[in-house]
Amino acid sequence: MKRCLKMIRATGFHSVKRNKSSRLTVMAMLVFLWQSVLNFAGKPTPMDLQDAVNLIAHDDIAAVKDAQWADLGCGSGFFTYALAHQLQKGSAIHAIDKSPVRLQKLPNPHNISIYTKQLDFVHHELPFHDLTGILMANSLHYVTNKMHFIAVAGKHLADNGRFLIVEYDTDTANPWVPHPVSCLSLQALFAKAGYESFTKLREIRSAFNTGNIYAAIIKK
Repeated sequence: MKRCLKMIRATGFHSVKRNKSSRLTVMAMLVFLWQSVLNFAGKPTPMDLQDAVNLIAHDDIAAVKDAQWADLGCGSGFFTYALAHQLQKGSAIHAIDKSPVRLQKLPNPHNISIYTKQLDFVHHELPFHDLTGILMANSLHYVTNKMHFIAVAGKHLADNGRFLIVEYDTDTANPWVPHPVSCLSLQALFAKAGYESFTKLREIRSAFNTGNIYAAIIKK
C-alpha cells in the first residue's frame, strides 16, 4: 500500500489543477495501477513440484511394492515426477501422451523407471494390464464420453487397482478445459461406473482462475 501511495504522489496528481485532459489521464492511470495491485495480490502463484507431490500424496499409493502405473496425458511429465516421489524403489511409470513425449528434467529421488510412449489413449487400447493405478492429471477433461472411457481403461487395472485423478473443480467449459468434471461430478460418474471408494485428497488454488484444482483417488 505504501508503494502504491508513493506511485500516486509520483504522478503529480495534486499539482494538475488547470489542465482537465491531463487530470483525466492521471486519474485513468491511477485506476489502472490500483487494479493491477489488486490483481497481483489475489493471484495465486503457479504450482511447483512440491505442491503437486503434496496434492496427490496418499498412503495407498506409497504402500504398494513394485507398483506399475500409467500416466495418461502426461504432457511434460510434471505429475509423472510428482507420482514418482510417492512410489517405492522398483516401481515404474508408463508416461503416455497423444503428442511426442518429451519429459522435463525433474527430481526422481527413488529412481523410479519412467517409460514414455506416444499414444492416443482415448481412441487406442492401452498396451498394459494389471496396473497398480492410472494417473490422469488435467487430461480427463479432454475425454468426451467419460463413462465409456472409464469402463475401457478400468479393464487394465489390477483387481485392487485405482484411478488417481487431478482436475479443475468446475463444470463450466472453456477453450482449455473443454469437458470439465468437478469433484462432485467425478464422484457421481465413478459411482455410476461401479466404483465404491472415492477419496478426495486435497485441493489447491488454480493460477488460471478456473476454480481450485483437486485430487481424488478411486477404487472399486
